[in-house]
Amino acid sequence: MRLACIGTVTIDTINKEGAVFKAPGGTSFFASLALAALRDSATIITSHGDDWKPFEDRLSSYGVEVVNLNPGGSTTKFKIDYGERGRRLSLISPATPLDLDPSELREYDGILLGPVARELSRDFAIHSISSGSFTAVGIQGYVRGFGTDGRVYAQRTDLSFLRGSYLVGGSSAEFRAALGDARFALGIGSRYVLMSRGRAGATLYGTSKWHAKSSGNGSDPTGAGDVLLASSFHNLLSGMKETDAIARATALASASAHGSGFQKFELIRRAAFSRRSSVYLYDIPIAQLVRFPHLLPLIGHASPNPGILKVLCQRPVQCFGNLTNGHL
Repeated sequence: MRLACIGTVTIDTINKEGAVFKAPGGTSFFASLALAALRDSATIITSHGDDWKPFEDRLSSYGVEVVNLNPGGSTTKFKIDYGERGRRLSLISPATPLDLDPSELREYDGILLGPVARELSRDFAIHSISSGSFTAVGIQGYVRGFGTDGRVYAQRTDLSFLRGSYLVGGSSAEFRAALGDARFALGIGSRYVLMSRGRAGATLYGTSKWHAKSSGNGSDPTGAGDVLLASSFHNLLSGMKETDAIARATALASASAHGSGFQKFELIRRAAFSRRSSVYLYDIPIAQLVRFPHLLPLIGHASPNPGILKVLCQRPVQCFGNLTNGHL
């Protein structure tokens, strides 16, 4: 699939137990890493300055294309402090708001809107959704407010402009702050609502309710919610059953929290395509296995028969349990 992630990328200064370091960030960045790790064709449409160019060059090695709409502009910068009370986020400087025509996005199979500091207008979101494209939206950049000292907080926000979207995602705290009650998120009018619940996992709402538990806490949860959103979007568009889609996405988000920045790519890839996966067999549709049942005993062997490659498909339509996908 060809998917576009739209939103400004960031440079985050992270302070963790006295250790200070800088890392690339932003919803579009983390989402593109997840999509690339899942073998999608990912494009970031963003705005950044020259100081983010090294990260752009490295992303290209992962197969991610970066379209910088404001090459002469500045990069959004945040400061993230981890302490006993959790994470504190402060905006140091914002980038130039993004301005593009939604009609230019028709070439993509899906669009993920991931603003971090209100750089995407409501009108743009409305036009993207009404264009007929499958649209996923991370709400954090729309519900954020900023104090005079740059402190970031979630504030009351009317999210009715997201009606008609395919997937809307955010944390339960963000939905609660924006709408007064997290349960009101179900009335937004999106086909699916994805609600992350921190250590408790995540819940996907659609025609029913599906919950998946988190597999544990990592050293850097920054971006885990973005990985959750992008992975869920990928899984659902791939035709995966909802219960499997949220289970897999939550597992990948948990895995991503064990590293920072670009480390998350390999963590997601390993979790998705481990040699012995109890979650999914990727790229082989059930129709092919029915036609070629002799392939089943071969799946998982360290040296699979080359004939398997002849029946591989690029679009998965079925998931299987307890099968190996790492060598296909």
